[in-house]
Amino acid sequence: MTPEAGESLVRQELDPLCEGGNGWACFRLSRLVGWYSTDEEISRRSLVELERGCKVGFAPACFFAARSLFNLRKTPEEYLRALDMMERACDLDSSSPLPCQSAASASFYPRDKTIPSNPARATRLYALACERGIPGDCAFAAHAYEVGRDVRVDVGKARHLYELGCEMDEGDACIGLSEMIMDGLGGPEDPELAASFAKRACDIAYMH
Repeated sequence: MTPEAGESLVRQELDPLCEGGNGWACFRLSRLVGWYSTDEEISRRSLVELERGCKVGFAPACFFAARSLFNLRKTPEEYLRALDMMERACDLDSSSPLPCQSAASASFYPRDKTIPSNPARATRLYALACERGIPGDCAFAAHAYEVGRDVRVDVGKARHLYELGCEMDEGDACIGLSEMIMDGLGGPEDPELAASFAKRACDIAYMH
């Protein structure tokens, strides 16, 4: 059997599975087409399969479809479609921070100059990235919720995000947490505890 014939048989097995809602099968089809190809036509054929996988809720398909389309994009509409898929990957996969951070950055700093920044969308996504383990995103999102920068004020959420960042040794988050505890925002006022977090911020700065 030739490689082409073998590929055709695999496709015949995977295609109905993908059509029936098996996202993994769609994902495998995209690899079969050749998603690493430098040929744009092949990459776009692979993208079709990835988007099929994304539509049925397979997070890796959404993530790789978004990455592929960000690279292939030719119009603002394609950029926004890629962004929607990256955000969907974030919402589908609660274990990975990378899609959330990627979607947040693409929202806040669009690589297409015709698309306006969307800080509110970015803040939600940066908060999710923080909650999933990226400390550098915690203070940004926390401050936005603390002061109502492009989102509704939520001091409880702000304090929670500062605390998460501080636990991961993010100095700016420790400072923000210290100030909120000192002022009794989002939780009890406790000057001694606030001082301990301020000291922790200094210790983190010294370590770096």
